[in-house]
Amino acid sequence: MAPTSGNPEHADAVSEPVYSDAEGRAIAVGVPHDRITLRIASAVRAKLDVFDRYRSRGLVSAKDACIVAVNLRDIPQAWADSKEFFFRAVYGMGNRVLVIDPAARQIVAAGREHRMILPRASGAAEEVAPMLDPTHADVCAILGSAADVGNVPDLLGDDFVIMPNASTRVPFPHGFIGRGVEINLRPGDESGSWTVEETDYGAPEPRGPEPFTVEHEGTAFEGEWQIAGRELHVRLARSGSAVPFRNYRDPAAAAREIAIEMLRVYGGKRLRSRVSRPQGDRQA
Repeated sequence: MAPTSGNPEHADAVSEPVYSDAEGRAIAVGVPHDRITLRIASAVRAKLDVFDRYRSRGLVSAKDACIVAVNLRDIPQAWADSKEFFFRAVYGMGNRVLVIDPAARQIVAAGREHRMILPRASGAAEEVAPMLDPTHADVCAILGSAADVGNVPDLLGDDFVIMPNASTRVPFPHGFIGRGVEINLRPGDESGSWTVEETDYGAPEPRGPEPFTVEHEGTAFEGEWQIAGRELHVRLARSGSAVPFRNYRDPAAAAREIAIEMLRVYGGKRLRSRVSRPQGDRQA
């Protein structure tokens, strides 16, 4: 199932972003989180209804583990933060919330809104937490993807997000697909809350921080690199960079390439390390 941007004549449609004004100058563009969520949630609801009919007709038995696959690539802007939008559409995750103590001038709590329904422009309500609703227990998970023919990950399925139903009748075995990110839900400390755990099958093993040295215009610069999640973090003096990283690359070599590019773009004077010395003073 691949939801699209929707009918452009409808208020809930997601339009293609325009990143420049009439004179060609770059402009900032907002992301319509609720409209994107509604497009995904509507498609999920339609497929859940289809599975209900499959069950009633005996096409799918009561012992079958059913997974609904959803690809959001055709919804403008959704692909850039696919897991965020999948969570909004199937678990009811809302906007970020901060609780601030005005007297102390500090944040005392942080979290996310939770909502079971999301209103459409027409006033109708769309369910946005079907994987927390026991009435959909016949479906064990949603399998999300953001790839298309022109944007295929290096490892097929590496973009997958598999999101289980919290009260499914027939759960899928852990590691059943073994690609991308698999979500696991555990009941939280408070009633109605959930602890979310992730297994990222595409993430490299955490490493570092590891020191390294690069040379630029006759001067040696010291830095360090670290692998965290799916990113390679490179620190050079007071500046840093984080880039996506895959297992097949050498992290030390990649960190040096990034550091050399940082020096080329920003210049050695700005990034000069506290411990640096002319090349001629180094021992062979």
